[in-house]
Amino acid sequence: MKREIKAEIVADSKNEYGQRITTFILTYPRFIHAELLTHRLFSRNAASSRAIPAKKMIEAIVNDPFVPVAWQKAHKGMQGTEYFEKPTEIAPRILSWKQGALQAVEKAKGMLNLGITKQLVNRILEPYQWYTCIVTCTELDNFFELRCPQYVVHKGDDPIKYKSWKDCAAEENMIDPNCSDFAKLQFNKGQGEIHISLLAEAMWDSFNESKPKQLKAGEWHIPFGDNLRERSKWTSFLIEHTKNRQLHTYPDGTGEVDMLAIKIATARCARISYNNFEGKDDYEADIKLYNRLLEEGHMSPMEHCAKSAENGNWYNNFKGFIQLRKEIE
Repeated sequence: MKREIKAEIVADSKNEYGQRITTFILTYPRFIHAELLTHRLFSRNAASSRAIPAKKMIEAIVNDPFVPVAWQKAHKGMQGTEYFEKPTEIAPRILSWKQGALQAVEKAKGMLNLGITKQLVNRILEPYQWYTCIVTCTELDNFFELRCPQYVVHKGDDPIKYKSWKDCAAEENMIDPNCSDFAKLQFNKGQGEIHISLLAEAMWDSFNESKPKQLKAGEWHIPFGDNLRERSKWTSFLIEHTKNRQLHTYPDGTGEVDMLAIKIATARCARISYNNFEGKDDYEADIKLYNRLLEEGHMSPMEHCAKSAENGNWYNNFKGFIQLRKEIE
């Protein structure tokens, strides 16, 4: 299946103060990852070129390379506004890009034959790579303001700006809700790089369409948690895991069942480093991975599970929610 820029919400929660925490699984071209990193209120884990086997990455580039959604003409400054539009103009540019991808693949294969490590071989494939990242955050206003498109519709002398094509189509009857990304760009007057703008738009739409789960103080936001608890294997795991011993409560008031779910969710957030964040329902393996992360000091995956705070204060980069990482450290 061909991949595309998209944003999927895997956990969405709201505390008693109306503050919201959201966890996204994002898919986007690897070359815009550095732009995402500039938003420091985001907690992130992403697919790693050091962890993914080079042969697997080569196969992905051959079967489904990232190809730009539109071809801007050469321009001065940060953002161009003119595009190659005719099919006869676009086709040779796509061909040239794909030839570049295949040349990178051949070079990567040659480096592998020389015995060079995957963490170097994979780097030359990154411009053509689709990337997966898990992001958890409580603040999105600045990101949306900077990165979303600005779809401008003129009515008289007053231009109206929309951050989402869906919003634009809902308000403006003349707008085609199902048009291509390229057609949408003709209306976009934003200054963001076009691919991160499309990612921000996908996040905007997912965020506005999602209904957050209400949490009381002390309750946990757990990515993949609802999906985990819906599985019949979870019940049998709990019975086996807690058999012949008394359940206990952690010092912060978290029950053992929730803590097991938190450990499993944390391990699955970590697995995104090699594109296997959903796991295989091997809960014991998940807990072993969590323990290893803790022992070795790999703390970033522990920023996605977060407890609803008793107040609306800032805790690290989250507002109104306390990361598992902060509880541990």
